[in-house]
Amino acid sequence: MPTAEQLFHKVAAKPFIFEAALCIENTCGAQSQSFAYGGKDIDTPMIIASITKMFTTAAILQLCERKDLSLDDKVDQFFDPDVLEGLHVYGGYDYSCELTIAHLLFMTSGLPDYFTDESSGLSKADILAHDRMVSLDDILAATKKLSAHFPPGSSAGTGGNAGKAFYSDVNFDLLGEVLKTVSGQNIDQLFADCIFKPLGMKNSYVPTTDSFVPHTHSSVDKVTRRLYNISCPASAGCISTPRDLMAFSRAFWDGELFNSRWHERIAQYSKIQFGPFYYGGGYMQIRPGELSASFDEDDEIVGHSGSTGSFMYYYPQAGLHIVGDLCQTEAPIIATELLMSLAEINRGE
Repeated sequence: MPTAEQLFHKVAAKPFIFEAALCIENTCGAQSQSFAYGGKDIDTPMIIASITKMFTTAAILQLCERKDLSLDDKVDQFFDPDVLEGLHVYGGYDYSCELTIAHLLFMTSGLPDYFTDESSGLSKADILAHDRMVSLDDILAATKKLSAHFPPGSSAGTGGNAGKAFYSDVNFDLLGEVLKTVSGQNIDQLFADCIFKPLGMKNSYVPTTDSFVPHTHSSVDKVTRRLYNISCPASAGCISTPRDLMAFSRAFWDGELFNSRWHERIAQYSKIQFGPFYYGGGYMQIRPGELSASFDEDDEIVGHSGSTGSFMYYYPQAGLHIVGDLCQTEAPIIATELLMSLAEINRGE
């Protein structure tokens, strides 16, 4: 059986992996390992991409705990009517005003994803080719050009299944606007107050116009999408480090950020459209038993991946937190394979 260090360096030796960092810890504190490559280490700032969604999730649940918000709240109460009109049209009916906080959080809204649809004008390829500031109006206009996939909350499931889901960044862009309205704070201030400062995440921040945004790689090219990162603070824009993300992962699953009773509520999963991923209330789930006979049927790995090769996951059956960055937009599949291998060698320890 290979070691974690061997697995990491095997990945680091792959073509187009120019920088990488990995941090592994278990809940009892008996294991703590870190590895680095290409001048990057666990304190190097990184674009965490969609791991940002778990910060947004934590902030939403904190507001729910304070009774300032409910997962059942209709989203239209936080926006002017004309803003949402035509956003979700399916079968000739406009469902935009029926969307709830839960639909957005669980990715069960049915909304299309502008970031992965090349006809939107705001796709990943568009942003990598031409970094630019994007307003919420731009995001909603791009989404309105695309077709919704199903009515919100379709086929709500039972037994841990939430129903139909389609992964879409616009869900969390909208949640970000809800957070701003309910809290009265911008996202950078809110995350600093409710997440970064309490957890001592000194190298984590939501970038604003004066902020440093680190580079990533797209194939052989070193790229930055600084303006786009600033534009999507609640869905994909945050900056952090593997060390800081380890602190967040522990706090998210240990109940330090919100009452642990919420874990049962948000552990309702639906298969999304890519990879081996299911989606719960604001985070991804992998069911490793579906991919390898080495795992038990009930095993799960929970957390989030990012489009830049970032990843932050918790494997509860082994009490293991795994955080890292491959700093490569072509690497999300490689990151998932590394995650699975690391979980497998730590299974049962």
